[in-house]
Amino acid sequence: MNCNGQILSDPSSPRTIELRSLLRTYENAGDLQSLLSTLHSSPHSMREGEIAYRISDTANCAIEHAVAANDITRIRELLTQWREAAEANAQMGNGDAGSSHLNIREEILAVAVRNRNRDIAELLMQNGVGVGGEVVRAIQDEFEKLDTDVAALLDVLDGLVASGWDVNAELKDPHYRHAIRLAVHERQTSSSSSSSTNETPFLDWLLAHNASPNITSTHWSMCTTSTYTIFIEPKQTLASLASMRKLLAHGAAPDANVLHKAIRLPKSHPDRIPMIELQLSHGADVNALEAGMWWTCNGKFPYITHATPLFEAVVAEDVGVVRMLAGWGADARVRSEVEHCASMKTGLNALEAMRASRDEEIRALADERWGKETRAQERERRDVLASLGPRRVVRTKTEHSKENP
Repeated sequence: MNCNGQILSDPSSPRTIELRSLLRTYENAGDLQSLLSTLHSSPHSMREGEIAYRISDTANCAIEHAVAANDITRIRELLTQWREAAEANAQMGNGDAGSSHLNIREEILAVAVRNRNRDIAELLMQNGVGVGGEVVRAIQDEFEKLDTDVAALLDVLDGLVASGWDVNAELKDPHYRHAIRLAVHERQTSSSSSSSTNETPFLDWLLAHNASPNITSTHWSMCTTSTYTIFIEPKQTLASLASMRKLLAHGAAPDANVLHKAIRLPKSHPDRIPMIELQLSHGADVNALEAGMWWTCNGKFPYITHATPLFEAVVAEDVGVVRMLAGWGADARVRSEVEHCASMKTGLNALEAMRASRDEEIRALADERWGKETRAQERERRDVLASLGPRRVVRTKTEHSKENP
């Protein structure tokens, strides 16, 4: 039955196929009035919910055109038409009876943000549009434009907050669960993070509007679940040094995992050492085992190593960082943990790794700072290496000498 109560024709009939083609034309053009007139005047047969879908799709297209043109009067007219049509359609059994909910697409709100039109943005939010990843990315884009009218953009953001946007709410976004995480990590890689720019306007705005710098993100991968702070994105990229400074200044808890990941950056990275020093100066645990993971592959399953920053520095063969961490009170005897899927083994500690290092200066530093290795200590180190099998992350001095005669 159609909206006038007429009996519907065969859904595969030429008339219904022709009607669908006409409706698609109206949908693509955003011509809501013509689509509603055609649905009311023409006998048709469509699948359950198809009428509501076509009305919604056409209305969204029409509203998007009106938003792009900054025509708020037209937007109000379209919202009224859509709501009336949705209620009539629901009463005919094609939706929830009495429903007036309008499923306005989030990207339309993003258009209003890019146009810096507060009145339209507030109107859309009043009609059920929420702030998600699309809108937050639009805000980020606008802040990054050199010609941005910042005052108008800030006015729009104030309107979003006044209309109910909670800046700490979770986003429906496949990559970022919170606006502040997107502001810190979007378009950033650890190789490009540099202190050469301190400009983080969107992050500054969020922090000024009480965005929490202590949100976390949970990521599942390779038999384990890892929780990341704002400093680390689940793909293992780090926040920039400028962002780290601002987050810590606004109460972010230091994250020892940053020490591990910064140590693994290329030694030429300009922010590598400053990141380590920054986290340590704010109280990051210099002896913490990494809560995330890194691994060497063994067929299907990885060997996951949870180690201290000092152990990481030894593996990276960076004697400067080894000395720095020792100066901050790093305990060279804290053992790493090696996980093979569900099985956990005790690994080497940093001191044993130093004595097994290929770097002669690191081996000399171990003797200088912690004394010569005793026979009992050597046996213990070799026993641990033997228990880990061939996929261990450091090799013995004997193996080094065989490789480098």
